[in-house]
Amino acid sequence: MTKRTDVLLQQTVETAAQKAASAPKGSPTQQVGDIYAAGIDEARLKALGDAPLQPIFQRIRAISDKKQLSSEIARLQLATNDAIIFGGAVIPGIRDKSKYIFVVSDSPLLLPNFEDYYKPEAAKYREAYLKNDR
Repeated sequence: MTKRTDVLLQQTVETAAQKAASAPKGSPTQQVGDIYAAGIDEARLKALGDAPLQPIFQRIRAISDKKQLSSEIARLQLATNDAIIFGGAVIPGIRDKSKYIFVVSDSPLLLPNFEDYYKPEAAKYREAYLKNDR
């Protein structure tokens, strides 16, 4: 099911990228198409390097106390909709599905799947990840 969904999603964003220029400004097709096209423009991404991230790095370097740290973690989690250091979620109860519980977890794996850490054919991706992570 996941692979089928991934294929359908890929087709949807590629179609949106092809139609973005003629789509009404602000429409979902225009917005999704533009962001997808920007994300796959490798030449532009390489030219930009980490320059777009510098304001974030500067905010992180400026953290000097626990309050600033917690504020920045919250800001990054809200901006990325992803767990930064740790995450929390409300889910149906484990023993009683009619009640909800709050769970806290560590950040997800940094590579897409656990297997990516060990598959021989994924070695080049691990090496690239480690190169960019340092």
